[in-house]
Amino acid sequence: MRILLSILILLTSFPVFAEEILDTNSLKITNAWARATIGDVNTSAVYMTITNTTNEPKTIVAVKTSVAEVNEIHSTMKQNGVMQMRSIGSITIPANDTIELKPGGLHIMLMQLYKKLKVSENIFVELKMTDGKKAVVEAAIKHPY
Repeated sequence: MRILLSILILLTSFPVFAEEILDTNSLKITNAWARATIGDVNTSAVYMTITNTTNEPKTIVAVKTSVAEVNEIHSTMKQNGVMQMRSIGSITIPANDTIELKPGGLHIMLMQLYKKLKVSENIFVELKMTDGKKAVVEAAIKHPY
């Protein structure tokens, strides 16, 4: 009876722990890295290459890490001769195409860091898609220059 009750509790609790993970064959994420922090700097950025191997566009609508209070998708653009960063809310990867998150372009901005990001450590970045599915990416922390 105890075993049956334990199994019943486990089965009814399962959806709480279940999470739909993005099929890793639909997005190929490579070269993920984050800038190490220097001195009292309380921000960093994450970069990566994302290839959509499907016949439909995929849109990343949210990002999350355990190292920063604020995690946003940003673009960098030149406006009136001045480089500016701006939160853009989402990134769409066209069908059968590749986009690159890189310094001076699209990137994931980490603000209000909980800790210093040190070279040779890794962080995990969760990418949430419009359909609710998620992909978790491991990013190596590297020198910022």
